[in-house]
Amino acid sequence: MTKIRGYGLFRVFPCFPALVVFCFPFHHLQIMRLFGYMCLYAAMTMNAPAQTNPANNAKSNGDHVSRIQSLTENVGRLKRSLEHWNTGYVVCMAATVLAALGIFVTQRAAIKKGIEVAEAQREISELQGQDFQVDLKEKERDIAGLKKVAESERLERMRLEAVVAPRSLTLDQQQKISVLLKRFSGKTVLVESHGMDTEGTLLATQIIAILHAAKISVVDHRAYSVVTGPIATGVGIRGPASEDTLVSTLGEVLRHIGGLEVTVNGAATTSSGGMIASGGMIISGSILMGGGGQVTIPAGPSPPGSPVYIMVGTKPLPMMPNKE
Repeated sequence: MTKIRGYGLFRVFPCFPALVVFCFPFHHLQIMRLFGYMCLYAAMTMNAPAQTNPANNAKSNGDHVSRIQSLTENVGRLKRSLEHWNTGYVVCMAATVLAALGIFVTQRAAIKKGIEVAEAQREISELQGQDFQVDLKEKERDIAGLKKVAESERLERMRLEAVVAPRSLTLDQQQKISVLLKRFSGKTVLVESHGMDTEGTLLATQIIAILHAAKISVVDHRAYSVVTGPIATGVGIRGPASEDTLVSTLGEVLRHIGGLEVTVNGAATTSSGGMIASGGMIISGSILMGGGGQVTIPAGPSPPGSPVYIMVGTKPLPMMPNKE
């Protein structure tokens, strides 16, 4: 069996003596002495003064002087270059300081001018707003004045239209009036208008239609008489005292619902100096007629036994009041 030799933690086979010598020399004293001698020789050789030639020493000294001069010149050049760079650095620093100062000054001026611009714009906006308010108020006054003028013109136009427009009852007015008169169904009413008064005759036609709707009998005297001289205006209603309810109701509904100018059993009227022609009369050729007679209608209710009478006269026009 092969014997294994051990050295501490290491175990080396006998077939590797060189490894043992190299790794563990303290086990071989001869080798250690040789190693010590070699180290001593190397130390003495390094500490021994070098043997130099005087010619070589002179040449070496010349080289050293030339080297020193070259280095001295290089140092001078470097110093001069350093001074230039230092000067440039100082100049750049001064320029930087000046630039920073310029930036500060310009920025401060820009901020100040910006504030002034904003203030000026605010004042302009305020002035524009004030001007706008003034213009707006003037426009509002103008508009109010125009509206007032327009309203005045509208009212005047309506007044003139009401003056020149023919009298008429709407379908709604006719319906309402006929409903209120139905309680007088079976009664008889005479309706008359002037001959050659188309507007009055048309209004009388509407009144007759209302009476028919209320089942009231009608004596139709539309365009029945021609009067020369004073003629009736508006709507006049007369009747005997026994028919006072029917007469007053006719007056109320035609006045308040129909909006007509109505008189009920009015004051006495007298027509004189003219001619009254009535009935189904046809006149042709050269005719000379004269009047001079006088017709008087008493005030208040008509005589007993007379019919209820509606006279549709001409449309009344506005008149200046008589100051006498």
